[in-house]
Amino acid sequence: TGDVWPLDIGDTSIELSFIGDVINLAARLEKNSGVNGILIAHITKANALSYDGKFVESLKLEERQIDPESAKGQLYPIRCWQIPPLN
Repeated sequence: TGDVWPLDIGDTSIELSFIGDVINLAARLEKNSGVNGILIAHITKANALSYDGKFVESLKLEERQIDPESAKGQLYPIRCWQIPPLN
């Protein structure tokens, strides 16, 4: 959740790339989510709660913290939320 900017990096034709801190954060969440796992950033959870709090609460999200050593480019631990695995 946040600002993302498109950037044309093509030489002879349009080739889009996207930049922004949230792109890096998304990559770190994906890397740390595990196979078939889902991690969402704290700000995403907060925004989702304002749209449909009952649904978000029904997910029974578990809080996680990713250490900066496991999240290249991050200076501080990342507070995120994980959907628990199905039993």
